Amino acid sequence: MSLGPFPDRVDASKLFARHGHIAATLPLNRLTRLLPALASNEGALVVELQFGADAEGIKLLTGKIVGELKLQCQRCCGEMDYPIAATLALRVFETGSEFEQYLQDHGRDESDDDVLVLDELNTGESGKQHQSQSDNQVLDLLALVEDEVLLNLPLAAKHTDVGCNESLLRLQEQSDELARQVQDKVVSPFAALAQLKAKPKV
Repeated sequence: MSLGPFPDRVDASKLFARHGHIAATLPLNRLTRLLPALASNEGALVVELQFGADAEGIKLLTGKIVGELKLQCQRCCGEMDYPIAATLALRVFETGSEFEQYLQDHGRDESDDDVLVLDELNTGESGKQHQSQSDNQVLDLLALVEDEVLLNLPLAAKHTDVGCNESLLRLQEQSDELARQVQDKVVSPFAALAQLKAKPKV
């Protein structure tokens, strides 16, 4: 598979019309919203996207995002490798009214599928900067891929080896030992009462 440079923004109408395919490498340092979560911005993701349609003729954007991120382990604060393997399967509509009509035709209040509405996506800040009134099918691929990667991040990154933080592990062992020593020295009032009862009466 030949990989090219990743296009930040594309003409979605042309790609859907010709069932276009994108296979590209996306450097991590271009994902500005992701960068604060990374321990290192070196490396790249491999992105494959297919523009097509389903059996009903609804635009369908499918693909996958694979790669490896360097995250900071929340247990030892060291770097850890975190593989990303995200899949995309989006029904795409040009306008909100087109999507509403789709729901009405299928007797639904909401869609069970992941949906992308182009005119809603392009009303964001990045859309305002790049979008022209005559071209309402520009798709911000960079934002779309970055969203998917962010959704696939763990809530708290940790090494699978719970002993990755040796100092924390030693501290936990010392704490457990101290708790055992304190427990051994604590005399139960019931045990003391039993000892009193066991003493012979004078």
